[in-house]
Amino acid sequence: MNHLWVKYSNGYFGFSVQKEIYLRIGGPPNGELNKEAWEQFSDCVGWRKRTVFFLDKEWIHYDDIIYDTSSALRGHLPIKWSRSSGKVCFLASRLVNCNI
Repeated sequence: MNHLWVKYSNGYFGFSVQKEIYLRIGGPPNGELNKEAWEQFSDCVGWRKRTVFFLDKEWIHYDDIIYDTSSALRGHLPIKWSRSSGKVCFLASRLVNCNI
């Protein structure tokens, strides 16, 4: 699956791309979820945006997901969006333990 994301996005999307970004921003290589790294990663891939008053950030909504490589930030896809929580979830912290 990762190979298809990377291939058809010309290296712009994919689990391995997300893993690279997560490690680059300081995400722990042991796969443990680190809140600070998770939030910084989410900012880097465009999964959070500033609120109206620019005081805080909020998770993007389903309609905010960008499928175009010319508009999206690198690593923006793939994502899993949950209607129940309204937040975007990611796998990068777990992928660091995989050979991706």
